[in-house]
Amino acid sequence: MNRANHHSPPRVATTADRLPPHAQEAEQGVIGCILLSPTECLLHCHEIGVKAEWFYDLRHQTIFHNLERLFLTLPAETSIDIIILQERLKETGNLEGIGGIPYLNELEKNTPSAANLSYYLDIVREKWLLRSVLAALTEGALKIDGHEGSVDGILAEVQERMGKLAEESIVQTERRLKFCLPEVIDDIEDYHRGHAQVRGLPIGISYVDKMLCGIGQKNGNLLVLSARPGIGKTALACQIASHVALDCDWFEPELDEKGQRVVDADGNRRNLRHHTAPVAIFSLEMAMLALVDRMVWQRAKGDKQRWRNGFAIKEDFDKLARASGEMAKAEIYIDDTPRMSIEELCAKARRMHRQYGIRLFIVDYIQLLHSTKNYKNERVQELGYISGMLQSISKLLNVPFIVLAQMNRDYEKEPNRTPRLSDLKDCGAIEQDADLVMFLYSPKLNKAAEEECDELLTNTYGNDWVKRRRINLLVEKNRYGMTGDCQLLFHKNCTQFEDWNDWMKTHGHKAPASGERLAEDRKLDTSDY
Repeated sequence: MNRANHHSPPRVATTADRLPPHAQEAEQGVIGCILLSPTECLLHCHEIGVKAEWFYDLRHQTIFHNLERLFLTLPAETSIDIIILQERLKETGNLEGIGGIPYLNELEKNTPSAANLSYYLDIVREKWLLRSVLAALTEGALKIDGHEGSVDGILAEVQERMGKLAEESIVQTERRLKFCLPEVIDDIEDYHRGHAQVRGLPIGISYVDKMLCGIGQKNGNLLVLSARPGIGKTALACQIASHVALDCDWFEPELDEKGQRVVDADGNRRNLRHHTAPVAIFSLEMAMLALVDRMVWQRAKGDKQRWRNGFAIKEDFDKLARASGEMAKAEIYIDDTPRMSIEELCAKARRMHRQYGIRLFIVDYIQLLHSTKNYKNERVQELGYISGMLQSISKLLNVPFIVLAQMNRDYEKEPNRTPRLSDLKDCGAIEQDADLVMFLYSPKLNKAAEEECDELLTNTYGNDWVKRRRINLLVEKNRYGMTGDCQLLFHKNCTQFEDWNDWMKTHGHKAPASGERLAEDRKLDTSDY
């Protein structure tokens, strides 16, 4: 065998017959977005450092360069439009070269919304980086061909070129404070007018909704719900899913086709009101049918255990029929794949968000997730990575994730205290990454409060009072609001939670006055708010 041939590297296939990486539709989308909303889109492009060379099509390079020059040279009070751009292209002799007015109109017409600018820019930038890497490597290959002498010079040039590309690949993400102020002031004005004070999705428990002002949107997207086994965290998650998919009304800012807030004749910014939202549940613990069965009984408020014991109640037939019909209309998507990896979950979440428009994800529960990376039995580090991935996907999709988590056994060693963040099992990163951490737990009532509670339940339900129990939902961490305890009543027969004060009012019992505490477990902590 020829020794030289044996050691020579395999020949690289030529790419002369292929076009460099590019995305024509994404480039057209970027220009179309700018034509729909020139000021906002060009400001965004200027902030992140978009260059004309990002575009592969020479027509798009020319159009963007002229738009950028107009943005930098025109007075602030002059708004760029397609007529001004046309005149600029005429002056520079480029109008016919880019396809004339018909092509500009086509770009604007074929772009659905200026709100998609960031998505299109990500694609265009990625293709530009790939072309730049390809050009650098091709240039290096040409210099290598026929080179004589030391290779240090070539290595230095290639390293310098790749280093510059690495620097350019980092997008400028900082933003001057004054450009953030208008949106903050809009929110303040909305609150002043009393518009849409519950900004996110309500969960259906009145006191919790008043405390959190909804979940998601500007109230944070990563929420952790933790409890010891058997307390009811899956039941509460199912109840929230049913409420969001069937009963909740929620608001979001109304935007026009250019991505700007819509203002009515009086100058008030309008909000869109929606009824219900699609929900996705990743159930790593319970099977899909068991989960659906629980939600139907919750909705019907029927006594499942009595039916299982052979004592079916006639009145429950209509309730179950009605609940089944309502649940059939709910846009709830369930995936009960066991031992799912976090990478698989994130990929499925992206697909479901795109395909079904999911507005709430529920993960039951985080300790059952694993990573495809090898952590060599370092479970704490692995859970830290999983927590970070959940935080990233919730920000990327801008959709709230309710992540269920187990509490460790140490909490049971001190029965007379409320839960704290350190009670989260196996991982301190969860409490750091989460925007909101809530604990379900059985409150330790003083003797007088316990007797009062038992008396109220006995007077209402008779011997069936044992099928109810007091449970508290403690908001221990809230990045965007106050923390404190919320009193709930848990109906064990149908695994449903109800606000304790709402229950007392409904059944004619005297509820505590405003600001009054009951059993010392209703105190709110606003010290960090």
